[in-house]
Amino acid sequence: MSYLSKVVGPDETVIHIAKVHWVVYARGLFAIALGLGLGALVHEYLFALCLLGALLLIPGWFYSFTTELAVTDRKAVAKWGFLQRQTIEQRLSTIDSVRVNQSILGRLLNYGTIEVTGSGFSITPMKDIADPLAIRRAVEKAEFDSKKSDA
Repeated sequence: MSYLSKVVGPDETVIHIAKVHWVVYARGLFAIALGLGLGALVHEYLFALCLLGALLLIPGWFYSFTTELAVTDRKAVAKWGFLQRQTIEQRLSTIDSVRVNQSILGRLLNYGTIEVTGSGFSITPMKDIADPLAIRRAVEKAEFDSKKSDA
């Protein structure tokens, strides 16, 4: 059972769930490709580099597995970590801004870092999130819809 399913209220609607981008696997995939490429020339490197690549895939998978970021019609929810779990749930009415940082490669591959700020604190930056602008749009839409329903 995911963290999100535990914290969403009975009358609450999930608007957007963010995913970690596949770029977190890039180092491991590069090492495996290098191992296969060099392994064709020098067989001694094949196993070592493929093993290194497989080991480098583990942190990316673990980060992807333990990170959740979502927007509901009432709040923004973030959870990351396993043994040292950190969670933040921030009501939409207290969110001041959603900051998106994207490098050139991030713009090309559509991933980036998201930071939600408001009410005197900020969420620790969530790195390597796929389609980070969708989170910003989801927060803006949820804020707009909640203001419209209050009026």
